[in-house]
Amino acid sequence: MSPTVYTHFLRKFEAHHDVTIFFNLRHITFPHVGEEERYSINRIGVPNTYRIAARQGYMDNVFTEDFGTVLLEQLRSFLEAEIGRVPEAPALVARAKKELECLENAYQKQVVYIFGKEQLHPKKEANWGRRILLGIFIWMRENTRSKPAEFGVQVDRLVEVGFVKKV
Repeated sequence: MSPTVYTHFLRKFEAHHDVTIFFNLRHITFPHVGEEERYSINRIGVPNTYRIAARQGYMDNVFTEDFGTVLLEQLRSFLEAEIGRVPEAPALVARAKKELECLENAYQKQVVYIFGKEQLHPKKEANWGRRILLGIFIWMRENTRSKPAEFGVQVDRLVEVGFVKKV
């Protein structure tokens, strides 16, 4: 299952990348998360597509100058561990080696961050109280720090895919 914004992106542009990583940041109620417990990596049904979930304590800062390098290292470790875990299964080892090579090549070519930008609009049939409350929420949401700013993503590596949602 892929995020809505990615499905929307594929429908509009009919494009698929060499390697796709879906990143999910999970804020937890502890001050710190150990490095060995921070990242969880899973494969998704599409080849060379992965989901990386990072757990972040409220005192942690997982974002660095080039967050793409951190994700590359985590995914590289995942694939190398997979190669070492099943040496008696040559088909799986060959697949993991091929994916590792594809990952390295894709990283050398270009790293692009695709962010979802959801615009909320109150439905016309909503009562005036709901419209006012939603208007205040939408204004606050639009005028707070954005995801690209939080992640420290360079503008030349950023693609924001937006869509309108009636609430």
